[in-house]
Amino acid sequence: MTDSEKGEAVEQIRSGSEPKISNVKLAEKLGVGESSVRRWLQAAGYPEEVKQMTKDGTVADKSLRPIADLSTPQEQVKTAEYIRDNELNYRQAKETVEVIKALPVSIREKLTEEPSAFCAIGILYGISVAFFLFSKAWSRDDFPFQ
Repeated sequence: MTDSEKGEAVEQIRSGSEPKISNVKLAEKLGVGESSVRRWLQAAGYPEEVKQMTKDGTVADKSLRPIADLSTPQEQVKTAEYIRDNELNYRQAKETVEVIKALPVSIREKLTEEPSAFCAIGILYGISVAFFLFSKAWSRDDFPFQ
């Protein structure tokens, strides 16, 4: 069962209870942590295209968790497709989302409008990783260019 399917089941349980049951109480009843319930509900709110990717098994639930931080469903779908197509793990997906969030809104809108423009995220991600590695090497005493 995927995170989004669990979230949909949790939503059904909540909608049938009066008064609304809290995440904490629900977690206790299910024998899981409150953060799991929160994560499942978050995944239930993903666009249908994203939910289908996890149901098909083309991308892992965990790799998609960072997309919840994106503003629009279009960004979530495009980023999920990028994560799937490039087989990113959770850490790489989180870094990619951070790069996207750092972009000005006007550029973020362009990325979701133009299919070919989204490859720029891969380039930005590569540059950020290279910069990080270079800065780590620069701080070492044996770096040859100091």
